[in-house]
Amino acid sequence: MSQALSRRPDRGLPLPARAHKPNGGLALLETLVRRKRRAYRRLCGPGLRIEQPIRRLLLALSRRVPLAIVSGSAREEIEAVLARTGLSRLFRTIVSAEDVSRCKPHPEGYAMAMRRLRAASPWLDAGHCLAIEDSPGGIQAARGAGLSVLAVSTSYPARALRQAGAARVIASLAPLSPNEILGGAHGSASGGPVRRRPPS
Repeated sequence: MSQALSRRPDRGLPLPARAHKPNGGLALLETLVRRKRRAYRRLCGPGLRIEQPIRRLLLALSRRVPLAIVSGSAREEIEAVLARTGLSRLFRTIVSAEDVSRCKPHPEGYAMAMRRLRAASPWLDAGHCLAIEDSPGGIQAARGAGLSVLAVSTSYPARALRQAGAARVIASLAPLSPNEILGGAHGSASGGPVRRRPPS
């Protein structure tokens, strides 16, 4: 039997229409989220790899600017991927689904990341930071917090990403150098805001 599906604007997850009904909807939603997380853990098993050009790019950027992750995923999912790929130490802070009351496209997550980063780097300014995103909702969230956005068209067509407000759309991060990213928007990497430290 087929079920009518609707799409949550904040996470982009397809949910049965009855999940939005007041009676029983929350229990169904929690069941679907648990299933999604189990499937995610299976997919992100020991064989998970990060392309070497992306790894080198993140390593180089982390030596020059503070990096953050702003994601609608659960913290355990984010931390599991970072641990398996050896990238945990590169990010100053992580804002996950548990940290916010309003998910993307609301800017709450990016605003929280900026506050956390400024605690250690008061010179940070959102207007000189860059978010790397792959969805219209993520772009809108970053733009709402005052960041410029570099979009990667791995999940949505380039046209949709430009319409959402991305300053630039690329097919992959792999060909880019740190200078191309930092010079293009005075900032960032990996779904989070950063800025080059001013000269002392």
